[in-house]
Amino acid sequence: VAPLKNELTAKNNAQTIYVEVIDARQKVLIASWAPHPDIATFKQAISLNKQYQVTVAIGDELDTIAPKDFSLAILYQLPSTANNAQALINKLNAVKLPIWYIIGGQSNIGAFNQVQKAISFTKTNGSLQELLPYQDDSFTAFNLDLQALKQLSLYDPLQAPFTNLSLNNDYKAVLKQKIGKVNTQNPLLFFMEDSNRKVGFLIGEGIWKWKLEEAKNEQNYPLVNELITKTVQYLS
Repeated sequence: VAPLKNELTAKNNAQTIYVEVIDARQKVLIASWAPHPDIATFKQAISLNKQYQVTVAIGDELDTIAPKDFSLAILYQLPSTANNAQALINKLNAVKLPIWYIIGGQSNIGAFNQVQKAISFTKTNGSLQELLPYQDDSFTAFNLDLQALKQLSLYDPLQAPFTNLSLNNDYKAVLKQKIGKVNTQNPLLFFMEDSNRKVGFLIGEGIWKWKLEEAKNEQNYPLVNELITKTVQYLS
């Protein structure tokens, strides 16, 4: 306020106001024991939505994670054959944080069966199999571009452990597994409930190759980004 004529002091004409800016973005954790090109694909897709902030923790950084800071954890091939990440997973389970599990060639299947109860793998022989995606027409949890889903036939197969999958509860599948030319009824990308929280699963690694395939033709729809971002929105 401008001082008045004959005013004895102008010190009380000004006031300092402190405004606390609250970051309302939801925070997503991507945790892995080792680097992988898939991780960049997930981070890039999620970061397109300005409502989300992504933190990537790899290797020893897993020990520094505070689960309460996040609304979703993406466990990339954790537990792994090199590190079962038991301490981190125990902390995530303690606060019932939604988790998206990515299963791949470095996943420790025995440890994975112990850290969650929604699904289980049996008869693992240590080898890998190729899994192609196809759309589950009954999925209704969120919408996907129907025309773009035709691009699924162009994608390279994901690499997943050769094993039998058992589902211990109801599930919602976005994509199902195609092995060779056979459309199986096993889910590839799907959601369930585990201990009163949402959990998601992607059976197979190599989604970065899907992104690469899309980039070959600028007319292609960004389906990989849509699958990742809508999965994150659904789970978080």
